[in-house]
Amino acid sequence: MTGVDDDRQLRTAFRVFADSTTPYIRPPGAALALHDARRRVRTRRLAAAVAAAIVILIPAGVVAVVRGVGSTSLPVPPATSTPTLSTPPTPTASPSAAPTPTSTATPEAQPTRGPGQLLDTTLTLSWANALADETCGGPVTIVDGHSGLIVQSTMDFDVDRDGDREIVAHVLCVVGQAGPGQLLVIRLDPTGPTIVGTVLETDWPGESGDPSQRGPATIRGYVGLSDGSIRVDVAHTFTCCGIPSQAAVVQQRTYRWIGSSFAQVAGPTTFVADRALADIEVDVSTLVFSAPVDGYRTGTLTVRVHNNGPQPAADVSVYLEHYFGIEEPAGGDWGRCTSPSSRGTTSAVCALGSLAPGQSVTLTLPMRRSFEQEAGESPALSDYTGRVEARAGAFYYTPSAEYAVDVA
Repeated sequence: MTGVDDDRQLRTAFRVFADSTTPYIRPPGAALALHDARRRVRTRRLAAAVAAAIVILIPAGVVAVVRGVGSTSLPVPPATSTPTLSTPPTPTASPSAAPTPTSTATPEAQPTRGPGQLLDTTLTLSWANALADETCGGPVTIVDGHSGLIVQSTMDFDVDRDGDREIVAHVLCVVGQAGPGQLLVIRLDPTGPTIVGTVLETDWPGESGDPSQRGPATIRGYVGLSDGSIRVDVAHTFTCCGIPSQAAVVQQRTYRWIGSSFAQVAGPTTFVADRALADIEVDVSTLVFSAPVDGYRTGTLTVRVHNNGPQPAADVSVYLEHYFGIEEPAGGDWGRCTSPSSRGTTSAVCALGSLAPGQSVTLTLPMRRSFEQEAGESPALSDYTGRVEARAGAFYYTPSAEYAVDVA
C-alpha cells in the first residue's frame, strides 16, 4: 500500500484491536519489576511515533490463524522424493512471477496455539528493526501477562533430523498495536532454552521502499514437513477493518536448516510479478457519482484488464480499494468479486480466471452511496481517490492504477 493508503486505513484500524488480549511476556521476578515498568513506559512513548507510520495492524488474538493439514493458503503438494538435509539451496538469480517448486515432502507436524513448553522460560531476542529491538529485544520471560512480545503458537519438530525435537515458535513484537514477527527454532536444554536459529523474520508493517525487496509482512501459518523443512504461509500485508482476507497476496515458502542457519529452499522469493512472463495491465475509469436521487448518489466504475503477453496468465484477479463508504456492492460484475457484506466496505477482490496473450476482460461495478454521509464529511467526496491492483496467482503487479472520483 502507498503512504496515502496507510494514512486512510489508520483512521479505523486501531479501534478494532484495542481491546484484544493474548499471552504476553514480561521479565520475571520482583527484582525485575522496575525493569518491566520502565519498558511499559518506553513502549507507550514509542507507540505514538509508530502510529504515524504504521497501518497494518496485527491483533493480539491472531493465535487462531494456525490451521490444520489441507487448510493452508495454497494446495498441499503430493509427496514424492525427500531432499537431503545437507544440500544448500540454489540461490535465486532474480525475482520472477513463476513460482519456484514447492517442497514435495508431506506434513509431519502442526503448530498449536500459545507458548506451550516455553511458558516461564527466558529467551534472549534480537530484531532487525531498531524500534522492535528496543521494545522486545534482550532477555524476556514468557508469562501470562501484558508486554510487547506475544508467543502466537509453538510446534514440536525435529528440524535437523537427529532424533531430538526442537520447538518452533511464532513470536510477535507489538509496539502500540503493530509490529514484526519471527519464526524461531528453540532447543530446551537442562540449563534453559537456546535459540537454534530464525526461520523467518517479517518486515515491519508499513515499511516503504522498493516493493520487490520487501519480505513477508505476516505469517499466516506453518507446518513441519517429513524432510525436516518448514513450510510457511506468508502474506504481503495484514488485512483487517472491512478489508477481506483475500486482499492479501499469500504464498507458501519453504525453509530448511542447512547446518548453521535456515535458508529458503522452495517457493517464491518476491511478491511482485515478472512482466516478462505475463504483462497484465489495468485501465480504470473516473468514478462519477450522480446527483442525489431518493437520498443516494450512484456511479459506475469500469475496470479493464489486459494481458499484453507474452504468455498466458493464470488465476488473474484485481484488488479494488477505496475509502468513500459505498453500500453493499451489488449488480453488474460484483458477482465475480469478494467483498465484505456491509455498508462502508472499502475493498474487494475480483476473480477473472486465465487471460491469453492479447485478451482483455472488462468489469462494470456499480456503486451506491448515501447522501447523508456528506454532511460534515472530510475530505469531500470529490477529493477521494481509489486504487486497482492486478494480480496473477500469488503475485501482484506494480505500479497499481489510481482512479479519481467526481460528483455531478
